[in-house]
Amino acid sequence: MIEHGVPDRAYVAPSAARQRFGVPDHKTIMTFGLLSPGKGIETMIRAMPAIIDRCPEAMYRIVGATHPHLVAQEGERYRESLQNLARDLGVDAHLQWENRFLDEADLLDRLALADVYVTPYRNPEQITSGTLSYAAALGKPIVATPYVHATELLADGRGILVAFDDADAMAQAVGGLLEDDQLRERMAARIHAHGRTLTWSRMVVRTLDQFDRIDAEAESAGLPVFEDARIAAA
Repeated sequence: MIEHGVPDRAYVAPSAARQRFGVPDHKTIMTFGLLSPGKGIETMIRAMPAIIDRCPEAMYRIVGATHPHLVAQEGERYRESLQNLARDLGVDAHLQWENRFLDEADLLDRLALADVYVTPYRNPEQITSGTLSYAAALGKPIVATPYVHATELLADGRGILVAFDDADAMAQAVGGLLEDDQLRERMAARIHAHGRTLTWSRMVVRTLDQFDRIDAEAESAGLPVFEDARIAAA
């Protein structure tokens, strides 16, 4: 298995990133990606009242445009339903919406602002999430549901897994991280160190090594082999 690659960025403390970009220095939770029901944003919004009880300054940034297929079917009805849910729960002032596509540089800048990154996805079979990998690369403490990629990336104490659609568990995990600065720092250091092993340059080397192994196995079995992968890549 060759894992999802990531950009190579140094760790920056969220408060320093917020100061750099002129963003109010509130403890920040973030989710990024094309908005759709499968992302589980409802769970995080339902968790927000309990999170705010523990950390009154907490802000939840939801970054990304609505999925174009969803827009084609129903416009922005889904996003509006989430905003209505936040108003009904009295937490709308603690949510920030950025309804647009971002290029990689802008995405990384947004991620740098976050104290906790959350992927409350609802599909247990999801095998990859680029935003999850990028959050790891930037040293973000991560709370996720146990879909396939999250269970692999966040193993060995590199993050926190909570049950699908469980707002109480999400509130407990996120609120606990926001309350405990030292725990966040330890988790950030652990996941950032792992992220260094996933940089694109290292993934290229691992990919070429994998080609070499496949070639060797094929040759020993008398099967056709790849052209020299390292020459081809160059």
